[in-house]
Amino acid sequence: MIHKFLIVFFFKQVFGSSDCIKTNFTATSGLVESIAKSNASCYNYIINVKSKLVQLTWNNFKMSGTMPNCNDGNYIEVFIGCGSNKNLVSLFCSKNMKMKPHKIYSYDGCIDIVYRKNVKSLNDNYFSASYITYSQNVSLGPTTCLSSSANKFSSGLIISPYWPLTYKKSIKKCKWSVNTEDAMDIIKLNVMDLDIYHENTSCKDKLFIKGINSPKKWNYCQKKKPFSITTDYSNLEVQMDILNYQRLTSNRGFVIGITAWRGRGFPKIYLKQNITKYVVPVVFIVIGVILFLVHQYIRRRRLSHSNKNVTLQYSAVANSVPDSINPNIKSNPQVHNSKQNFNPSPYPVQQAYPPCNDGLKQPLMYPPPQQYQAINQQYPGPPSQYPAPFQPHLAAPPQQYLPQQQNTGVIEPPPPPYPVI
Repeated sequence: MIHKFLIVFFFKQVFGSSDCIKTNFTATSGLVESIAKSNASCYNYIINVKSKLVQLTWNNFKMSGTMPNCNDGNYIEVFIGCGSNKNLVSLFCSKNMKMKPHKIYSYDGCIDIVYRKNVKSLNDNYFSASYITYSQNVSLGPTTCLSSSANKFSSGLIISPYWPLTYKKSIKKCKWSVNTEDAMDIIKLNVMDLDIYHENTSCKDKLFIKGINSPKKWNYCQKKKPFSITTDYSNLEVQMDILNYQRLTSNRGFVIGITAWRGRGFPKIYLKQNITKYVVPVVFIVIGVILFLVHQYIRRRRLSHSNKNVTLQYSAVANSVPDSINPNIKSNPQVHNSKQNFNPSPYPVQQAYPPCNDGLKQPLMYPPPQQYQAINQQYPGPPSQYPAPFQPHLAAPPQQYLPQQQNTGVIEPPPPPYPVI
C-alpha cells in the first residue's frame, strides 16, 4: 500500500494531476483569471452562455511555455463550441509570442479555458480575461472589404463582412494580407467560425489561404468546426470568393484569429525564397572551383608521368674551333655577333717586361709560344701479348756526359789550325 501511494505521489509531482479544478461562468459578462498560489496542475474555466455570441478579451497574459507546443512550461488551451461542436482551437504561451493572444469568439456561446501548470515552472505565471456577450443577430464584421489590394494585418482578427450575419450580394471578392515584417516569424491562423455556402460537394463560395511566394494552398468551403492552421510563413494571403450568391442562404462567413511567434530556426519559406537567389549560384561557383582544381591536378600528374618516360639522347657535335691558333691572325670582332656561334679568340702573346730603371740588365724575354700540334689520337687496339720480360744485355747503354772542366783562371790557346801571319 505504501509503495502504491509513493508511486502515485511521484507521478503527480512529475506529470501533474489528470483532474482539473473546474469553475463555471454563466453570466452575460464576467472576469476570468488564474488562481494564485495553488498547488493544482490543471484549472478549467468554463464559459457557457447559450444562444449568445461570446467575445473574450485578454487583459494580462504570462505563460512560460514556448510556442507552438508550449510543453516546456505553463500554457493555456482554448476550446470553442458547445456539445459536439466543441473543438480545440489553439494553445497559447508567451515565451516567444509577439504579443498577447487575439480575441476569442464563440457563435454558440461556449468557451473553455484550460490552464495547465508545469511543476518545474515558477509560480509567477498568470492570466486574466474579460468576456461579454452579444445577440447573434448583431453584425460585428466590416460592411465592406477590398478586392484589388489586400487589407493588411500583422495581428488581431480577420472577419468577413457582416459576420455573423449573411454576407451581402455586393461582396464578390475580399483579400487580406498578413505580414509580420520579420522572416523569422511563424504565423498560425485560428479559424473560430467558418460557414460558407455550398451544394453537396460543389463549393459555391470558398475561403482561400496561401503563403506568399509558396506553392502550398488551403481551400475551404461549407461549414466546419473551429480549427487552426500552423504555417511556416511570415507572409500570408487570405481571400474570400463569392462565386454564386444565394439570397435565401444564411451563411455567416468566417472569423480568423492571427497568432505569430518567433521561430527557433530558419522557416522553410525563408529558405525557399532565397535558395534560388543566393544558394544556387554559390553551389555552382563551388562546383566550378572544384572541377578546376581537379583538372589542374590531373594535368600536372600527366605531365609528371610524361617527363619520367622521356629518354635523353646525346650525340657528338663537331668542334668549330680550329686545331691550331695562329697568334699573328687578329680576330675580327665584326664577324662575331649574337646571332652566330661563339668562337673564342686566341690567347694574347705575352709581352716582355719593361726595362729596369736601376741600370741592371734586362731580363730575357719569354720564349715564343710553342705551336700546338694536333695529336692524331687513335684508339689503340687490344694488345697482342703481354710485354716481354726485361733483359739487361739488350738495353741501350746509358748516355755518357763529358766531365765538367774546372775554371782555373788560365786561358788556354785555342786548338789548331792557326791562321798564317
